Amino acid sequence: MSRLSLSLPLGSLLLVLLSTRSPCAAPQPPVPAIDLPHSYYYRELYLPQLTSGPSSLAWAPDSRALVFSMAGSLWRQRTDSTLAEQLTDGPGYDYQPDWSPDGRYIVYVSTQGQAMELWLLEPASGRTRQLTHTGAVNVEPRWSPDGGRIVYVSTAYHRHFHVFAADFRDGELGEPALLTGENKSPLPRYYYSAYDHEINPTWTRDGKSIVFVSNRGRIHGTGGLWRAAAVAGAEPVELRYEETSWGARPDFSPDGARIVYSSYLGRNWMQLWLMPASGGEPFPLTYGEWDETGPRWSPDGAQIAFISNRGGDMQLRLLRFPGSDSRALEASNRRRLRPGGTLHLTVRDEQGSLTAARAVVTDASGRFYAPAHAWTHHAEFDRNEQPFEARYFHTAGDDVIEVPAGTVSIELMKGLARAPERRTVEVRAGSTTQVDLALPARPWLDGSERRWVSADVHVHMNYGGHYRNTPAHLVLQAQAEDLDIVENLIVNKEQRIPDIASSGVGLDPASTAGTLVVHGQEFHTSYWGHLGILGLRGGILLPGYAGYPNTAAASLSPTNADIADLAHARGALIGYVHPFEEDPQPLTRPAHTDADELPVDVALGKVDYMEIVAFADHKATAGVWYRLLNLGFRIPAAAGTDAMANYATLRGPVGLNRVYASVANGPLRSDAWLESLRSGRTFATNGPLLNFSVGGRAIGSTVLLARGQRVPFTAGLRSIVPLEHAQVVCNGRVARELALGAHRDALEVSGTLPIAQSGWCLLRAFTAGAEYPILDNFVYATTSPVYVSVRGERPRSLKDARYFEACGTRRHHRQREPHLRQSARPAVPVSARLVPLALLLLAAHPARGETGLLRDVVFADYTPLSSNLELARRLLTPLAAATLPQQVAGSGKRLAEQPIELSEERFIVYVPAAPPRQGYGLLAFVPPWPEASLPPRWAATLDRQGVIFVSAARSGNDASVLARREPLALLAAHNLMQRYPVDPERVYVGGFSGGARVAMRLALGYPDLFRGAILNAGSDPIGGAEIPLPPRDLFMRFQSSTRIVYVTGERDDPHVSDDSVSMQSMRHWCVFGLESFTTPFVGHTVADAAALSRALEALRARTPTDPDKLARCRSTIESELAKSFQRVEALNAGGRGTEAEKLLRQLDERFGGLAAPRSLELARKYFTSSRP
Repeated sequence: MSRLSLSLPLGSLLLVLLSTRSPCAAPQPPVPAIDLPHSYYYRELYLPQLTSGPSSLAWAPDSRALVFSMAGSLWRQRTDSTLAEQLTDGPGYDYQPDWSPDGRYIVYVSTQGQAMELWLLEPASGRTRQLTHTGAVNVEPRWSPDGGRIVYVSTAYHRHFHVFAADFRDGELGEPALLTGENKSPLPRYYYSAYDHEINPTWTRDGKSIVFVSNRGRIHGTGGLWRAAAVAGAEPVELRYEETSWGARPDFSPDGARIVYSSYLGRNWMQLWLMPASGGEPFPLTYGEWDETGPRWSPDGAQIAFISNRGGDMQLRLLRFPGSDSRALEASNRRRLRPGGTLHLTVRDEQGSLTAARAVVTDASGRFYAPAHAWTHHAEFDRNEQPFEARYFHTAGDDVIEVPAGTVSIELMKGLARAPERRTVEVRAGSTTQVDLALPARPWLDGSERRWVSADVHVHMNYGGHYRNTPAHLVLQAQAEDLDIVENLIVNKEQRIPDIASSGVGLDPASTAGTLVVHGQEFHTSYWGHLGILGLRGGILLPGYAGYPNTAAASLSPTNADIADLAHARGALIGYVHPFEEDPQPLTRPAHTDADELPVDVALGKVDYMEIVAFADHKATAGVWYRLLNLGFRIPAAAGTDAMANYATLRGPVGLNRVYASVANGPLRSDAWLESLRSGRTFATNGPLLNFSVGGRAIGSTVLLARGQRVPFTAGLRSIVPLEHAQVVCNGRVARELALGAHRDALEVSGTLPIAQSGWCLLRAFTAGAEYPILDNFVYATTSPVYVSVRGERPRSLKDARYFEACGTRRHHRQREPHLRQSARPAVPVSARLVPLALLLLAAHPARGETGLLRDVVFADYTPLSSNLELARRLLTPLAAATLPQQVAGSGKRLAEQPIELSEERFIVYVPAAPPRQGYGLLAFVPPWPEASLPPRWAATLDRQGVIFVSAARSGNDASVLARREPLALLAAHNLMQRYPVDPERVYVGGFSGGARVAMRLALGYPDLFRGAILNAGSDPIGGAEIPLPPRDLFMRFQSSTRIVYVTGERDDPHVSDDSVSMQSMRHWCVFGLESFTTPFVGHTVADAAALSRALEALRARTPTDPDKLARCRSTIESELAKSFQRVEALNAGGRGTEAEKLLRQLDERFGGLAAPRSLELARKYFTSSRP
């Protein structure tokens, strides 16, 4: 058969399925002022927050007084006085003051709405005016020593934190200049933006330079201290690197010789450190198990003022330098700008006793007030009822609050089983207004002998926030939220572990009879997913994380399964926490999730619970949970807030998300509660309280049925907010929509459910959006399932097994991420942990699929690997792939996502009767003939080897290579890997004659799918226009792990010669996993059964490539490539552009993906006709 020509015109490639339809543009939401990931970190740790105590400060020029932010206003206080004088009073909240050197002005930050703008205050007159009008976030203003300039941080440029400076003259701010340019880093940051930031600026004492903190060149933390001239574009110099976490905030001594800053170097809490102004080794000035931050040196050099949380809340302290311990500067007397009075608030329970509660106190303008030493919290969530900030404090039941005269509103809430209370009062100037409110209990019962006990299984007592929390204060927080048990998960915040002192404590001594604080652990790895560890005996597992790039914990080992084994051996329960922020779509849109290892660990029996209501998307998480339940896995529902309980701004209070477990009446015990969680007698909620039974069996129980039938159920619900839906869900589908009452906040209903097969049912209730005072994006509650067994059969769902198999395939491919390859190899290869995924999940489905010879098979599932753009990326040269979209766009059409309509295609499949223990092998065969057929006598060999065979019809030599033959083979392999338990290490591609050449292209472009290839009487050299090299990462994998077997008839001289040329080409390109043999006495004919068996054995007996040999060979290629690029640039520089462009095209064809992205960059830069 004749050689195929693969040099097709680009205009004809991939245009089989084109569409001229254009999607309608959807309305875009407002653009946020900051473009950074993980907003809950920088909002708390960097942006100014409303706190009852002082949060930031600056010295008066005479060193006798300070200006500071407190309770959202600016205050002035002499250092020898207890009187604080209010300088500002709204309309927004004011922070971060800095006093001008001449004493005439104070620049500060005012928050009104989403923006933070710079404002100016004249202390003598009290007049204020706005300086910036960017609508951005502008923070940390600092005067230059001569008072002529202000430096500050702003997101005005691309919504990233950068340092700006502006001239100041006659009370006005000049045009700001961006001092620090923007740089996108290639480093694999997770908690920080890909764009470098610059924060915490301060002036050198000569006013010529600034020092700031930046993470340029760093993966973890906010970075080190840098110095640069205070002009735009000046090149900075790093003075010192350490991790830092947003709050270093350096300040120079008056003589300019030293820098004081805040650091947790080698510790768990931030303290004051001192270092030489030119860099060098620092030493600590303070020593404590609390935070001391925001230092400012007095102009006379005698004292350093700073903010401390040593008492729990925020306080201003003064440290003499040199000197002894610091002293607090108390503002026990406060002179306000407006007349005010006092609100005396008491809160009582149903017995008339004082009780803790969540409280909100606001004046007529909506401004928030709290007691002097209360912790002010701001609940950050996507509120869609009205734009306002939900702030609150926790009262122990008796508090005094200073408020302005006039109308004052009080809101109280205590958990989910008591009705919230609201009251409006008039406060007269100079008087005290008494407000007594009651929050009586309304118990939610589980029969007469059991009770529902609530717990938040995901709380962090301390996590680097403004306050310093203690177990005793955590008890108060839980009591105010009517929460019975707090699971404090000890965890790292980058290098530090703030709650390490509680390791091994278990049940904390601060617990009371009705409120328990229990210390557990969260194991951190953002690769596999975060784990909650409850009831762990002994100290926490260390190190408490894995997969941290560029650290000694960069390895993906230990996996979560390893951690689960260690924790289970010490009596703990293991759960996946905040699993899914959006609905995973592994079949159509594969992407990393925060629970990548979840299905593996569920299948291996490692998972005791899942946080269904969590710091994630409750509905998306429930969707994945349903799929696991459909496969017969029993996973209880839990709930955890991921509450950083010492934050001023957090997504919600301790207990926002909580799980109720049914326990026997009696004393509150953590072990009994954990056992109830393990057995699934739970419901998870952020609002509604639920009860549910099926066939008279409680949540977590099993109903046994001899046949399908209608089964009775009961459902109960109560909520403090109105709901939109209450539903019974069975096997992932809504079985009954239940009618809510007139107020949509309660129901008691019974009925019957049609049960036809084994599975599960549960009750859920929810809303589409937020409902105050539930401080979450939407209201959601779900019970754990009641399980149903019909005729003793296991639940089964091939669709869901395919879904998780797709998850595993994608995850297995991700293991080559470059930032994770730097680590030491795990003792047990990580891939060995993941290979069982498809086997285990499919094994949960008894109907594995038909066996034997199957004709006219129709497949339905697509894979991103077969998309048009992915085919072009992997199988064309970079320049050809890059120019393809332009050609399509020029035709006025749109490139279809997939080139194949599967419903119109037919395949032949042969499946051995029984899979090997490790799973089937799979051979996707590309024929030269148009029909789908199994070569003669291959079946017996496939049976012995345990290999599935598949081949497509209309995939012969007359079919388009890129638009049909290649995607058909990919889709066939993908669908069979979903339908049958296939060992991913034994997935091969093969072909005969022209089909073998197509198979070679597929093996080269898809080494992450095909582990080897059988080339039967057809091969080509690689590294040219017909078979270009794929992208670098794929080709390196091909070099190191793919095995190629050449099988040709002894008398087929042309193709034996082709094989020799092809293998020579392979070795030139550093591919050494080659095997070649000829079949005696035959010519150009398909391999017989013996040759097939020998080829499959050769593929299975893979030998590792010599790494030194491979490295030397690759070095030679890289050297040749570098010289080729040099010639291109030299020709272009010499004015020989046409020759340079021609050479670049030759280079693109020869080196393919190895030349990218530089070949593309040169084409865009120099050559119009080659420009992608």
